[in-house]
Amino acid sequence: KEEPEDISMVAYKDNRELNNPEKKIRTWIKEVIRLPVEPSVPSTRNLVLMDDSLTTALKKTPVKALETEISGGKSYLLENGLRIILKSSKENTSGKGKDKSRLLFNGFSKQGIDCFPKEDYYSALNATEILRNSGVGKFNKFELEQIIDRQGLKGFVSPYIESDAAGIKANIALKDLETAFQLVYLYFTSPNFNTTAFDDWTTQQQIYIAYKDYPTENFETKIREVLPDDDFIPKGQKFIEGLEQIDLDKVKEVYQYLFSMPGNFTFLFS
Repeated sequence: KEEPEDISMVAYKDNRELNNPEKKIRTWIKEVIRLPVEPSVPSTRNLVLMDDSLTTALKKTPVKALETEISGGKSYLLENGLRIILKSSKENTSGKGKDKSRLLFNGFSKQGIDCFPKEDYYSALNATEILRNSGVGKFNKFELEQIIDRQGLKGFVSPYIESDAAGIKANIALKDLETAFQLVYLYFTSPNFNTTAFDDWTTQQQIYIAYKDYPTENFETKIREVLPDDDFIPKGQKFIEGLEQIDLDKVKEVYQYLFSMPGNFTFLFS
């Protein structure tokens, strides 16, 4: 049928869309049905993570070998202060059985959410989630997904911020090393926060958590108010209330502060 018999709406409590009467919604549906449908046109934009002109402009810099107490490991210091530790492992497994063609790395610093005032807690806690919903470089999250899909990247490269640490984790196939390193470079140098993506992310959180209700998470959060745990992340209704405290400018400031100094980071490769 051109027009549905029943209409259901899912939204978080007090969403203004819930005030729309059924008659108005049916009017919208009738208007849309009369509109012409145009064929989808694929984007003509050149979806490349980093242009060759940019990658070739990156200069090789001096590397200093360091002593390390890690058995079988090697440690190096780059000119910008970033430290690298390499550790081979014959027993590295990923997925089904042993897979020697994979690489795991974690670049981390010893600074995290605890570095910021209490009023900035939710901005710091959600900074990397908001970034994932936005994108990096000149690409939004949908274009970034297209690029990664075309590259056939098997695994993930993901920034994170915790109470006492921040960094980037990855688990990739060796063939995807260049793509992974370009993603790391962009996460450090070109985070793409934008208002539209931020509003979209906030709405998604409100709808999803309000719809699920999460009585267990609400109870667990209440327990942590009596028995504090510095590493506990508020869940359920407490998390929803915290969304109102997030300021996008503060999110950018937090991320910039944590990821702008490579000398604070150590990368572990295995």
